[in-house]
Amino acid sequence: VDELQSTIDEDQKSLAEELRNAMEEQKVSLEETNEGPEAMAVD
Repeated sequence: VDELQSTIDEDQKSLAEELRNAMEEQKVSLEETNEGPEAMAVD
């Protein structure tokens, strides 16, 4: 039972990690969008 529980914990950790990464990426792209055309011109 312990083995199964630890496997579930690992899965939840990696899921939480993926979710956090996705949120970070979304936040970054939102910030880029908010900066507008001026930021695009710099590239």
